[in-house]
Amino acid sequence: MAHHRPPAIAATAPDEIPAWKRCLGILEEVSGFSLRHIPAERIEQEPANIGHAFCREMGQMQCVRQGCQSFHVEMRLRALAQGTHSVIVSCPSGFCLFLLTIHGGAGGLIEGGRILILQPEKAMEHLDKRLLRLGIAAIPESFRTQYSETRHLDLERLAGVIELVRNIIASVPAPPSVHNKPEAICKALQFIGEHLWEAITIEQAAKSACLSQGYFSKLFKQSTGLTFGEYLAKTRVARARTLLRTTGRRISEIAYESGFESIPHFNRMFKRFTGVTPRQMRTGE
Repeated sequence: MAHHRPPAIAATAPDEIPAWKRCLGILEEVSGFSLRHIPAERIEQEPANIGHAFCREMGQMQCVRQGCQSFHVEMRLRALAQGTHSVIVSCPSGFCLFLLTIHGGAGGLIEGGRILILQPEKAMEHLDKRLLRLGIAAIPESFRTQYSETRHLDLERLAGVIELVRNIIASVPAPPSVHNKPEAICKALQFIGEHLWEAITIEQAAKSACLSQGYFSKLFKQSTGLTFGEYLAKTRVARARTLLRTTGRRISEIAYESGFESIPHFNRMFKRFTGVTPRQMRTGE
């Protein structure tokens, strides 16, 4: 079965490919995994329906394509929020996926997997039920063949592959944006990303950076150009903006899931950082 090679590898001359990307490309070929690097600025735009013949074929159906894209974007955001931790999920089609962040998300993330944890027959049963809910009574036999040929792996072996990928990306050089910030502030930014949905205080952030609150506040403003409160609100608005564009959830639910404790505060901050209200962004007015 042919496997999709990450765009960055396919479009770059071999001598120009960073060593860690070459290693991922080799691992992808020998393991049968889909492994690709997604830059931080491409989290929302990078398409989901690639990397597996079944996904590409099913992605031709709009209802499937939109659902998969929304799912992948949300999982990528969750991985970024968790910083250095890996995220293992099961996609709507039943494939097992994992995501690993690079430098706490500053360098983007690695999205990999598209394997079956369940036996193919059992996984197909779940898929048929899901497609039936979408109004798809049957899929071509060729789709079923592509699905059933997907590699099956147990969780223990998957954990080993994830650890191997983690070791590979450990050699990725930090992007300039990380180098330009003091290490203490980088730790604080990672702490914020990991606890974005919680009631984070500046005292907690300063403690994560091992700094006094007064010095932390000054250094944070110098490093980011924003106060701690402004940065926190802006980051939460970015999260809410993505959810508004990729899900059908109620605006109040999105506000709370993004870390805001009140709807009025959410509306004020959203208008401040985007120029429109949440409802206007959703409706396109």
